Amino acid sequence: MASDSKSYVNLGGYQIPKKMFDGMSPMERHKLMMSLRSLQKTKMESDQGKYLDDYDVLKRKYQFVHDADSENNSLLQKYYKSICNKYVVCYLSGYKEKQIGLRWRTEDEIVCGKGHVICSSNDCNNTDLKTYEFLFRYEEGGTQKETKVKLRACMECAYKINYGEIKKYLKKKSKRKKDQPGGSESGRSSGESEGNRKRGSSSSESESSRKRGRSSSEKSEGSRDRESSRKRGSNRKRGSSRERASRR
Repeated sequence: MASDSKSYVNLGGYQIPKKMFDGMSPMERHKLMMSLRSLQKTKMESDQGKYLDDYDVLKRKYQFVHDADSENNSLLQKYYKSICNKYVVCYLSGYKEKQIGLRWRTEDEIVCGKGHVICSSNDCNNTDLKTYEFLFRYEEGGTQKETKVKLRACMECAYKINYGEIKKYLKKKSKRKKDQPGGSESGRSSGESEGNRKRGSSSSESESSRKRGRSSSEKSEGSRDRESSRKRGSNRKRGSSRERASRR
């Protein structure tokens, strides 16, 4: 019996082979536990003979924070509580006005992983996520409540969530730059001075290059003149030598 109990995982009265359970991916395991929890909850309500009208069903289903402590304290309920009271779905259409809407996830969204495996934004399905935590104050049943909630968001949606803080930071940074002595004016003047120095050095280099060019041209011209003079001198010498030879 001991060996049999170790080879199975007890999920709210459902015996799942441990080997199969361990071989599942996180998403498969999550879906299995959520499905079993739904079956367990249906069975409990059926056994109690409790019939709810449509209003009671909707009120319980869309309650912002589910009271999992009042349910059977099984492994399934512990797992459900560990994810149910943490992650929410958000609406970011009014993010520029700092208006972010939050709601609790439906059963279907919890099962498919929306809000903690898939981006919390209502119209986003990205899975490369980071976690952001907020203290959320709300009214429920005429009572003011507050709870910490987590948003799992991609980079694009995280920018929208933190838009107000980012804008405030950039505004302060810009103001600090303007308040610095000499601020942007000194930056521009130093840039202009640097540009003038560079242009001056470039013109000096061009002038020296032209001078070197003229010098080399003059040297080449002088060399050609000397060469032609030597040639004329040697021709005259050869001519006088031939004249002397003919006289003899």
